[in-house]
Amino acid sequence: MIKKEVGAWIWLTGSLAELSPLDRRTIEHAATVMALELLRAGSVAETAWKQSGEILSGLLTARGPASLSFIGQAEGTGMTCHYFTPSS
Repeated sequence: MIKKEVGAWIWLTGSLAELSPLDRRTIEHAATVMALELLRAGSVAETAWKQSGEILSGLLTARGPASLSFIGQAEGTGMTCHYFTPSS
């Protein structure tokens, strides 16, 4: 459970009574590993979302050389930037 919500399920076939103590321990360990992996994936996604927002904000508000810095950051995260020079 993550913040009182079910984050994932582990489905087993067969009866729980048929599991040996080692089987139960293995399943408990697998659940711990899965929980840590879900937490890591969520943290990575949250960080990427925040970074994207900061870069977009910078691109929309920056002028001159500062905007080039934000373009470099955006391209460094895998974003594709298309920019243009206004014609006179």
